[in-house]
Amino acid sequence: MATFHQESSEIQVLDMRSPGQPVADLKSHKGQVNSIAWGRSDAMLATGGDDGQVLVWDLSPKNFSPRSKTRSTDSKQRRSVLADPVLAYSSVSEVANVIWSPVIPPFQLNTGFTSAGEWVASVSGKTVRCLRA
Repeated sequence: MATFHQESSEIQVLDMRSPGQPVADLKSHKGQVNSIAWGRSDAMLATGGDDGQVLVWDLSPKNFSPRSKTRSTDSKQRRSVLADPVLAYSSVSEVANVIWSPVIPPFQLNTGFTSAGEWVASVSGKTVRCLRA
């Protein structure tokens, strides 16, 4: 599960097996976060904010190590802080919403380009952009 606070630029990732203790902080937005959406693989997270950025984070075990198993009185010491998303897109205005498409089977466009996989749609003002993840 992931969450963000009102008028905050940080996202917290929670492990529901130990609620109340965030396992990671995602810190790369420069403005408040408006939307978050999990990908179909449950390891990809897309975020959008007032800074006009759509950021895609890979939280799979190969790229993300949850907090260590050692106990500490300071909960912030047990969190991973991630500041480098795997993909970034900048819009001319704030991003109001992000959403993942279903996984699309391969198909060929008129240009000859073959497309497949997951896409992220972002809404900025009156514009919807589809980004390949």
